Amino acid sequence: MKVELERSGGFAGRTLRWSLDTDTLPHEEAAAVADLAAQAAHWAGPPAPGNDRFAYRLRILGGTEPVEVSFGEPGPPAARPLMDRLRKGTPEGD
Repeated sequence: MKVELERSGGFAGRTLRWSLDTDTLPHEEAAAVADLAAQAAHWAGPPAPGNDRFAYRLRILGGTEPVEVSFGEPGPPAARPLMDRLRKGTPEGD
């Protein structure tokens, strides 16, 4: 399973992307990420109000169907553990 997080907006208007592939993780960590990702379809929310707020897009690929949800800053509380795990890696961005 591949999980991708994209953050756009903010004061600088940059887009940053983080991703991880559960095939590269230890079994227990991969299972924990998969459990969190299984809840993602319920995380969609409205965009963040304000010009300088972050917007997030989360994509989960490799399950029975791809899942993509978008939400505004700060994001749903249930999404925080997965977002924090993804942001441990080095972001790609423009």
